[in-house]
Amino acid sequence: HIITPAVELNQLQELASVTKTNFSKLRLITIARLSWIKGLDFLVDTAFYLKKRGVDFEWLIIGDGGNQERERYLYHAYEKNLINEVKFIGKKSHQETLKFLKSADIYVQTSYNEGFCNAVLEAQALGKLCLAFNVGGLPENILHGNTGWLLENFNTLQLAEKIIEVSQLSAEEKNKITSRAMTRVKEEFNIEKQQQAFVNFYKN
Repeated sequence: HIITPAVELNQLQELASVTKTNFSKLRLITIARLSWIKGLDFLVDTAFYLKKRGVDFEWLIIGDGGNQERERYLYHAYEKNLINEVKFIGKKSHQETLKFLKSADIYVQTSYNEGFCNAVLEAQALGKLCLAFNVGGLPENILHGNTGWLLENFNTLQLAEKIIEVSQLSAEEKNKITSRAMTRVKEEFNIEKQQQAFVNFYKN
């Protein structure tokens, strides 16, 4: 029996409360430790394609790792001439992370593999457009074309093109996706439902 993660929506939205700023650039965000399994090389390659296509963007990566991993990813971004676009901002508190997440346009997960991924769930709960590779538990988290998008694994060109496509959707189309995602999180991944699942598990 699978017991999924859950979010406390009211608390989440309160923690994430932030004055809305109108960013002129497309703001992407990824929450991931600096580990090979998080596929951050794919992220940098995707950003490279976005820049080649003339997209004005910034991509924030929240999370940290050892000095060797950090230097490796920084050098990859430097190699691709992405120092001004791809920003490794280190580990943040949960509240700080949620404020950054709230300010983003699109959440992207480029992992080789994932469990259910709380960050993706929280992004949907906060009304973010979410894209990810179709790995691990993410197909249970994102309903492709309904609450977000799942891309062919490790195809960075396709991911870049999809980011552009999603960013150009009308406000109405974006709202349909984010509303469905928020409703699903509220109905399927709330604390009460998770607690009842634990009760049922131990009863049986």
